[in-house]
Amino acid sequence: QELLCREGKRTLQLEAARALGNRACLWTTVQADIVASGVVTSLIKMLDSGHEATRGSAACTLWDISYDNDLARRAVVAGNGVPYLVQALLFGCAGTKEAAASTLMELACLGQRSSTPPSTESTPRDALSPGKRAARQAAIEAGAMPLLIQMAGSGDSKLQAVGSRALEVMGYSSSSEEVQRGAFPRVSAYHQPALMQPQLLAARF
Repeated sequence: QELLCREGKRTLQLEAARALGNRACLWTTVQADIVASGVVTSLIKMLDSGHEATRGSAACTLWDISYDNDLARRAVVAGNGVPYLVQALLFGCAGTKEAAASTLMELACLGQRSSTPPSTESTPRDALSPGKRAARQAAIEAGAMPLLIQMAGSGDSKLQAVGSRALEVMGYSSSSEEVQRGAFPRVSAYHQPALMQPQLLAARF
């Protein structure tokens, strides 16, 4: 936690984030210990960095921590991490986009095992658990959907697969009526980080 907060020591931040991500892959109890230490807040703050490697490392670590773990998923949502993950989708490199989309997908699995997402046909979206519904709605309100749709139609096969999977987990598909008519808000700048300046958003869309 102390190393992650050392903003002037970028190398130490990156090494600490990678170490936490590696530990999180060991066991669910380790994930719980990491969440209890309070590092999720620091990782979310790192997502707002103007340094690409810092953003990417934070996104990857959040993905590792939240993988199949509701405790971590709730911590990311409660810490207002969703808008910053969407920001990483918007401005990150391919690796950062993949990690951010995968983390959003984990958050959308709140209350269930990520290995068994509900079928869009067998599970009506209005029947989802409150936690899952809240996580998905936060992603939609932050403007994740147009970016995930764009990923699903990209020329990068890995991003295409991740984007399609994320849409599926959130209860949508390329043929969904909402997707077809573009019924989703675009990225909002309501938390006004430096990377979300209006001129940058205008250039992106």
